[in-house]
Amino acid sequence: MNKNQENPNQEFNIVIPDFKDWPIYKISQNKEALIQSWKEKTILKLLQHCKDKQPIAALLSETAFLEIKRIKSNRWSSDPDDDASFWKTISIEAGEIIGNPNEAGTAEIKLLERIVDRYTAEIVGYFDPSTYKFAKWIVDNGFAKLLNARARKIRHPKSKRRSIYDKIRLVGCTGQVRELAKKGTIVLVPTHFSNLDSLALGWGIKALGLPAFFYGAGLNLFNIKLMSYFMNRLGAYKLDRRKKNKIYLEVLKTYSTELLTEGGHSLFFPGGTRSRSGSMENRLKMGLLGTAIEAQRQNYMLNEKAGKIFIVPLILSYHFVLDAPVLINSYLKATGKEKYFPEKDPLSTSYKIFKFIVKFIWAKSEFALSIGQAMDVFGNPVNHSGNSLDQFGKPIEIEKYFHLNGKPVQDDQRDHQFTKRLAENIILSYKKWNYVLSSHVLAFVAYRLIEKDNPKMDTYELLRIPVKEITIDYQRLAENVKKLAVHLQKMNQAGDILIAPEIEWPVDQLIEHGIKNLGIYHAENLLKISKNAIVKTENLRLLLYYHNRLANYGFEQIV
Repeated sequence: MNKNQENPNQEFNIVIPDFKDWPIYKISQNKEALIQSWKEKTILKLLQHCKDKQPIAALLSETAFLEIKRIKSNRWSSDPDDDASFWKTISIEAGEIIGNPNEAGTAEIKLLERIVDRYTAEIVGYFDPSTYKFAKWIVDNGFAKLLNARARKIRHPKSKRRSIYDKIRLVGCTGQVRELAKKGTIVLVPTHFSNLDSLALGWGIKALGLPAFFYGAGLNLFNIKLMSYFMNRLGAYKLDRRKKNKIYLEVLKTYSTELLTEGGHSLFFPGGTRSRSGSMENRLKMGLLGTAIEAQRQNYMLNEKAGKIFIVPLILSYHFVLDAPVLINSYLKATGKEKYFPEKDPLSTSYKIFKFIVKFIWAKSEFALSIGQAMDVFGNPVNHSGNSLDQFGKPIEIEKYFHLNGKPVQDDQRDHQFTKRLAENIILSYKKWNYVLSSHVLAFVAYRLIEKDNPKMDTYELLRIPVKEITIDYQRLAENVKKLAVHLQKMNQAGDILIAPEIEWPVDQLIEHGIKNLGIYHAENLLKISKNAIVKTENLRLLLYYHNRLANYGFEQIV
């Protein structure tokens, strides 16, 4: 019996039945006041920055320079039509201020306000209940179609339709996150593997019975008009990772902080982008994580009994990632440089395209959303009541973390260290609450055995071996799969990882299930067993990608 799993196939009642009581709805109804407060606080912070570190005119000029550079080198269709002309005007006016310092003053402030207004209009979204209801229907039916569940109209003669709840497993601390959503503010911090993640998370939040979340979405996703229409009305705020200037980052962080201080449940990917290698994140972006600490500090400075902010890791586990070929190629190009020779597109022939379509129509698959134990903004675990706990499980008062000489104070250097600690604990939580699927085990063991057969080759030399020359004896594969499965079961019993039920199956059944599901929608077979009990692969790069899911655990010592 798997340890630390709650109701893996259950649909939950809605935590807050009336959407008018949802934080996202209340905040959206008061949107104009929030935006005004947000802009005023942003400008005050920027003026303080300029007072301490940089003249206002220099900040304005630097921002315009970086924006003009962005437009020339990396323009997107979602960028405003007047992007170039706006920043050219800002650059000219900032130059005039620098050239006439005696006439600055009010002109600088007005120019700063124009930039903040522009970024505000770009970032902010809102929540429309009618759009949310329609999106729920789309998400349910979209996943049913993708996973070959009940909504599919075309049926294979031997196929059996199952509920979508049989095909998407909700595991981990599901009960805790539901309780905490009624006691404070949730910040959901998921792993990020696929372009389907947002869809999966939308479904998961709905299935858990949680109210809708504000969420940070890459501006590039708004290039598609239909997606832009929905996301703008579902609480999405836009993140443009091309923009690195101080003003933009301050506007974005202040907006996130304001949402959290107002009690808005929020979601963002702390890794910043999809994992290119296929491994779970081992480094996180500090910016938006830091806003949770800032919001909690502001809450306590206003009222020590103010609402608490809970950080909830979420780990997505897939048998397949549709964008894996592009991702692993990008990773290998970046890390291998001239040592890596990319292969042809796996859908480069008519036969492979046809094969992909057939597999997509008839294949069955499943995946899991694993909810990690919640923690406070300092990375301390919390219980179902929302109390923070020390390393011995005793309740602690985190308000004192913000105190100096008995009073709550702002200390940016201290808060930066708190953010680093929080990031480290989220990464540890990812590993602990990782939900291991049969395909993860098969991919790890198979690729590891290929590595051991070629000990003098690095990754890039290994990938140049023709796949027809790569073989693994089935018995050897089975022995090592069993060793890893037994080890994973021991880790699961110790509470150090989660495992799918298939990991406890007899080894031949585990192998059959893993091979059947491994990269199920890819045009090529990542593993297949020939008649003479020899295991082969048709794509070593993708096998590496799925192998990497269990990297950083030290399993190389077992296999």
